[in-house]
Amino acid sequence: MKINHIHVVKSTFSIPRKQVYLFIVCLLDFLHFQAGSQSDIHENEKRIMLELKQLWGLHQLWDSNSSYCNSDAVSCRNGSVTGIRIVGGQLTTIPPIICGLKSLQSIILKDNNIIGEFPTYLYNCSKLEYLDLSSNQFHGPLPSDLHRLSRLIHLDIAGNSFNEIPGAIGQLSELQYLSLKFNLFNTSIPREIGNLSKLETLDIGYNERFKQAAIPKELGRLKKLKYLIIVWSNLTGEIPETFSGLSGLRTLDLSCNYLKGSIPSYLFHWKNLTSLHLEANQFSGRLPTLDANMQLMGKTQETFSSLSGLEVLDLSRNYLNGSIPSYLFLFKKLNTLYLQDNQFSGSLPTIAGNLRLRTLDLSSNQLSGYIPQEYDKKDYYFSNNMNFCTKFTNYYIQVRRCSRKKRVVIAVVVPVALLLIITLFCYTIKKNGNFSIDQFMWRKKRYENQDPEWMFISFQRLEFTDSDILVNMTEEKLVGSGGSGKVYRVGVNPNGNFVAVKRIWNKRNLDHGLEKQFHAEVEVLGSIRHSNIVKLLCCISSGNSKILVYEYMENQSLDKWLHHKRRSEKAITASAHCVLEWRTRLQIAVGAARGLCYMHHECSPPIIHRDIKCSNILLDHELNAKIADFGLAKVLVKWGETETASAIAGTFGYLAPEYAYTSKVNVKSDVYSFGVVLLELVTGKQPINGDEHINLAQWAWKHHEKGNPIIDAIDEEIKEECFLKEMSSMFKLGLICTTTMPSARPSMKEVLQILLLSVTISS
Repeated sequence: MKINHIHVVKSTFSIPRKQVYLFIVCLLDFLHFQAGSQSDIHENEKRIMLELKQLWGLHQLWDSNSSYCNSDAVSCRNGSVTGIRIVGGQLTTIPPIICGLKSLQSIILKDNNIIGEFPTYLYNCSKLEYLDLSSNQFHGPLPSDLHRLSRLIHLDIAGNSFNEIPGAIGQLSELQYLSLKFNLFNTSIPREIGNLSKLETLDIGYNERFKQAAIPKELGRLKKLKYLIIVWSNLTGEIPETFSGLSGLRTLDLSCNYLKGSIPSYLFHWKNLTSLHLEANQFSGRLPTLDANMQLMGKTQETFSSLSGLEVLDLSRNYLNGSIPSYLFLFKKLNTLYLQDNQFSGSLPTIAGNLRLRTLDLSSNQLSGYIPQEYDKKDYYFSNNMNFCTKFTNYYIQVRRCSRKKRVVIAVVVPVALLLIITLFCYTIKKNGNFSIDQFMWRKKRYENQDPEWMFISFQRLEFTDSDILVNMTEEKLVGSGGSGKVYRVGVNPNGNFVAVKRIWNKRNLDHGLEKQFHAEVEVLGSIRHSNIVKLLCCISSGNSKILVYEYMENQSLDKWLHHKRRSEKAITASAHCVLEWRTRLQIAVGAARGLCYMHHECSPPIIHRDIKCSNILLDHELNAKIADFGLAKVLVKWGETETASAIAGTFGYLAPEYAYTSKVNVKSDVYSFGVVLLELVTGKQPINGDEHINLAQWAWKHHEKGNPIIDAIDEEIKEECFLKEMSSMFKLGLICTTTMPSARPSMKEVLQILLLSVTISS
């Protein structure tokens, strides 16, 4: 019975031999079909890649004997193309056939010259997750159906000319990285971005054409956000209360906007925040103090400070006041603290032990009292705090020594000096009994009609005297002249050394106040020591003329090289070329930027030039640039403070719009003029062309806004394919520097950093 039972079960589950054979045949057919299909896919990809190679003209990417998967520009998985990466390749288009690569997940085509509107045919790349089209020449609005790129994780379209952001961008639900910086958006930040719940990086900076608007409170819903950067984007109002939930942030940069109100205390409680930039806004009030809740929790300032991960804190150029909280100096990881150009008052906190900060700038505030010795460090700055002093002999601190005896000395010396003067005057009258007021006036008049008395002010050790200069100012040594005076090339010793002598004529004698102001300014300029600023050696002045003596630059001015205005080939060294090559132009831009950066950021108080132009950038025997002609320079009392000029001073084509129409000047006026110089260097065009009704800055902006290729604007004499990326970068930097709104222009420190990056790339 058991055997029969087993037989029954076996017969129930057995498969007929005919069906087994049929199954095997079907399986083999399926595998054969799959192999053929896979082969067709590979052949199709090979055809598309060959076509892309021909359309882009990139024959060097891979040769016919090797697989494109071995190229650095292509990523493959299992023989299928998953990524294309071509950076700085001078591409001008994206062929639609690229989406025929069915496994394509990543497209990186940044730093090219691709023109046109956003390529909506990329919607056909069904697996696309990573898209980087930054630093190209796209223009127009972003499409309203952008959300069709539904799988995108990374989207970077920075450095283009897009002008509108659709709300549909908030439907890219998988997005983790979004960069929209350096575009021409003329709307405002869409609140729909707050729907991107997976977003970790949001960079919308340097969009100075944004409409003035508050920060969308919906951004506070981005709980996974780690990097939030909205620089130079016309933000107004206060930081939204919803931001208190963004405790995962590592970098928060809202600098160079119009934000106001107080700085939220929760920013100092976030453990993950390492970099906080709120500089150049309108924040006011006191910095947060250790609140009662922290104290109730038993957390002292030192314990509180150890909770913060801050490494860089920049609150400069605001209207913050009150005392500086001591906990800022106790943060365990903080190495850079910028609080300059505010209204902080009171004394510095005394810190036990060594300060951890590497860089500290407290200049241009209202701080008082003495500076403790622990603050005497190389990169610590305290200038322009009128009531600061130091009790110790310091290596780095440049403030006056505290002295209790100062008032006593003044109280004794001044009366004694007055008594001596009165005694001498009475003795003179007694000795000359017939001395009268009439005789005094006659002698004064006779003195005024005599040859002028020269006052000689030297700023360093010289090998010549004032007479060496005065007797050699002859017509045969004249090298230039203008409305304000003449310039001479004067030899000062037998070794063949020369100086440049500029004589400035006054139509009338300066009154005592203006004369004093002139000498004060000249002394400030004479104290400048920088390798990219022409040295003012001395000043010789009389009632109706001023003579400024500078070091002589044998290669003359930049405009004579750029615009072929050299008066004499004798002045040009044999090693120099008539056409300035690109690397030399970049070197000149960096040198001039260093000089201006020193004037704006390292002089205290800062100095503005007011007449930056190519003819005021001189070149030495190695074509190193030096800023010259401070005849219009003005010393500012405080960073950012504007001053009304009595008359328009400067050169048309270089004048910032706010200067030409309102006569208001500050350091950003110099930045505008320097931007014009950058445009001259890269285009070879003059600031004003007699045949056109617009200046160079206006022409460059129109060229950019029309979506014309930057390559078409570059000087034909220097156009080389290997340098086009750096040339395009300088052109864009020139545009940013010449924006209409002064607050949207970068500082010279930022301009210099960008130029130095170009030098690194060029090298």
